[in-house]
Amino acid sequence: MGLDLISTGYFMCERMKVTIPAASTTAISLMSIPKGTYITDVLVKIVSAGVGTGDIDIGDDDDPAGYLDGCDATGAANTIYGDDPTERGAYLYDGTKKSLPGKFYTGDKTLKAVASASTLTTGVTADVYVMGFRAQA
Repeated sequence: MGLDLISTGYFMCERMKVTIPAASTTAISLMSIPKGTYITDVLVKIVSAGVGTGDIDIGDDDDPAGYLDGCDATGAANTIYGDDPTERGAYLYDGTKKSLPGKFYTGDKTLKAVASASTLTTGVTADVYVMGFRAQA
């Protein structure tokens, strides 16, 4: 019986700034998610609030709100979303015990942000924090 080290990995904590323009529901690509990545948590911090009504959703190619669903795009500056389980999408612990909180990627995907309504009259800027583990190629 032997042990073969298949690959090594590293902890990741990525921060990116996203600006969603007014009246837009077009998804914005935030980062590539390579095969072997395990995302454990996602947070959004409002930098400059939008005006009007609308939410920010964070997800991937499979579920546009898989990580965060309904982050108020008009929330005050420095408001953080994702720290309350009611703001989390299907991939994260949201008060429901899941077999694997987070998502493990078996193929390449893209993390995306999208406004859920086109009723923002002024765009919103937010910092998106992504935590997890990434396999080293």
